[in-house]
Amino acid sequence: MKKMKKKIWACLMALAIALTMLPGMAVKAEAATSYGLWVGDTEVTSACTRGEGWRYEAVTNTLTLNGFTYTGVGTKASTEGNSGGIRATMKQTLNIVLVNDNNIENTSDNQKNWNCGILCEYDLVISGDGSLTVKGGTGHTSHGISGGSLTINGGTITAVGKAAKGSSGIFMRNDVTVNGGNVTATADKSSTSTSRGIECNKTFTINGGKVTAIAKGLPTNSYGIQATSAIIHKGGELEAEGTTRAFSSKKYPDGYEKGKVYPKKDLTAEMFIFTAPSDLKYDGNPKNAVVNSKDDISYGEITIQYYKNGAKIEGVPINTGTYTVKIDVAGNKDYNAISDLTDESWTFTITHEHKYQYMHDDTEHWQQCTVPGCVYSINREKHSGGTASCTKKAICTTCKIEYGEIDSQNHVNVEHHELKPATCAVPGVAEYWSCSECHKMFSDAACTAELNTTEVPALKHAHKTFTEAKKATCTEKGNRAYWHCEDCGLYFADKDGVIDTEKSYDNAVGFDIAPLNHSNVKKQEATTATCNDKGNDAYWHCEDCGLYFADKDGVIDTEKSYDDNSSFIRNSLGHDFTKQIEDEAHMKVAATCTLEGEYYYSCSRCDAISADATFKVEKLGHSFTNYVYNNDATYEKDGTETAKCDRCDATDTRRKEGTKLVAAPVTYKIIEGADGTYTINADGTYTIRANGEFSKFVSVEMDGKVVDSKNYTAKSGSTIITFSKEYMSSLSAGKHTVKVNFTDGSAETTLTVAQKDTKDTGKTDVGKKSVSKSAKTGDNSNLIAWFILLVASVCILGSLRAIRRQRRR
Repeated sequence: MKKMKKKIWACLMALAIALTMLPGMAVKAEAATSYGLWVGDTEVTSACTRGEGWRYEAVTNTLTLNGFTYTGVGTKASTEGNSGGIRATMKQTLNIVLVNDNNIENTSDNQKNWNCGILCEYDLVISGDGSLTVKGGTGHTSHGISGGSLTINGGTITAVGKAAKGSSGIFMRNDVTVNGGNVTATADKSSTSTSRGIECNKTFTINGGKVTAIAKGLPTNSYGIQATSAIIHKGGELEAEGTTRAFSSKKYPDGYEKGKVYPKKDLTAEMFIFTAPSDLKYDGNPKNAVVNSKDDISYGEITIQYYKNGAKIEGVPINTGTYTVKIDVAGNKDYNAISDLTDESWTFTITHEHKYQYMHDDTEHWQQCTVPGCVYSINREKHSGGTASCTKKAICTTCKIEYGEIDSQNHVNVEHHELKPATCAVPGVAEYWSCSECHKMFSDAACTAELNTTEVPALKHAHKTFTEAKKATCTEKGNRAYWHCEDCGLYFADKDGVIDTEKSYDNAVGFDIAPLNHSNVKKQEATTATCNDKGNDAYWHCEDCGLYFADKDGVIDTEKSYDDNSSFIRNSLGHDFTKQIEDEAHMKVAATCTLEGEYYYSCSRCDAISADATFKVEKLGHSFTNYVYNNDATYEKDGTETAKCDRCDATDTRRKEGTKLVAAPVTYKIIEGADGTYTINADGTYTIRANGEFSKFVSVEMDGKVVDSKNYTAKSGSTIITFSKEYMSSLSAGKHTVKVNFTDGSAETTLTVAQKDTKDTGKTDVGKKSVSKSAKTGDNSNLIAWFILLVASVCILGSLRAIRRQRRR
């Protein structure tokens, strides 16, 4: 039984050895493809496209963040490179889609490199409905987001650059464009360099959404947004604030006054400190209140105004009472001006002790406090005593003040005056009666109908008619304005709408104005239309009638008139971009060795250059002029020489004639298969072996012609050449010369090809002598391995059968 077990183990061992010998059983694992993207500490490859809170789609190059959180020192593209919580080195646009809340924070404090929340070598597009809070590290440079160009289409994004030597919430090498979403970019104080909420080396544009950019840094080089080319506000909401200025660029949004905030802020009472006067007892001196801005921030000049009982007072309060303080602030580059700004707490009250004196009105007298602003009084009672006359009121017996009404009926010394009629030039006097006491005049003797005046006005051409001025035209006469008096029959000039009586006229002829006859006419000379400017034919314009006339041989042609000059205007020609000029001013893209150049067309009529129409010029091609010998000639062939293009890094290598090495060839020997015979339709492959080193093997010749390498195999040991059966069968019957070439010599032998004799398989048609065939060197390793496996399997089955028989016994 033990011997049987040993046999079984021996069979199993043989099977194991056979299995290890099977060709093609080892499977080589294919390496995963890297996408040039790291999410947190994970490299994204074809074998790893998702993780906790993220997934990546290689086809669209889209990274979706869904509740992704990362806090760490970030990933570097190399050991000495910049780091990012998300790091992209791919040379294409990375799309990030936000879902739910996501947070990325770089905690690196590297003092030599950039420490970023997101770092892209190329462009970045962010969209989605989620949120993203991304923070850079500290140390040398801190960027929340950094890359080529940035486009934001949606999402709530907070990008933070922490305190470092240089800090930016967002830093892009090219453009930043915001089409939607809510973006907040802040930069903390930088210790030695710059602080930018958003920084880009080209143009910042907001078309929609909301952007808030804040830089806290040093007094210099701290900007809410810095864009080298322009800051463009087309739509959406834009707010910016910087310690130096809100913006830094070559072009700013309309209305920006280079202040520290954009847009300007509105002022409120909470921004100011109100201080009431310290002494509020009335002493006849002004009581000044003080209003200052909080934190010593300048909002512009502050003007204080005082109100009492809702009415503004002049100057500073002196009298008793309660006052409200309001201020007017002039505003500045950062804050809007405001008027009448106040708060319910901005009030104060001036108090006093009473001092009395008698006061009165028409019906009463009383004792009134004399302190200015006080209305307190005592002992109020009505006036009494005294008698009124036509000129004087009654006098109160208590306060000795006049009171009541004058008795208009008590007139004395009345005098009568006769009527004097008026003329056009001299006034008259009406009949009247006058009182010597009150000097009033009356139209009746009883003095009941009072007259304001006794003068009867001069007629002064009262019955006059007015003729309005009429302008003379180029074809009809006009007249100056004038008056005609029906009372005196004279004519008078008009002076500012009033009759001028300084001089009179017997008739109206002196007011006539002759026709103008186009006397005030100016000629517009003909001008030639250009690419940009309109031209015109020669024409005349009358400034009197406003009409336009054609020019006829240098003289105005009044046969026909025009309401405007449009009939004489000739439209501008527009540019004719057909002229080709190849210089720097017209160049769009310079031609290179491999690429065509492109230039803008120039106008054939002026120096204008087209903004879009271009023509192309041929590429320059490489220029190889300085070839250097590579010192690589052999005994078999010439060496080579290489030149670098004069304009680019391209190289060209060519054969250098006459450099092949000359040496005595080595005569090698055919050590196996020499002078052999091959029988067509009987033998398979044919093998010979030469004693030359395989490393020096060059080619094989048959009858002086190089044999195609597909017709044989060559391998080392020393050099073994095996011709295929198909090739051997293609050779003609007879003797052939076989030559094996090496780099330093060759080996030759002969080969006899014979037809198979159908009557005697051991003989050929070349002779009766039996010829031994050369050894076959084909690879039969697979057949051997399978044969070993078959034998091992038979052994195991035989052993198992023997065990069964043993047990049955």
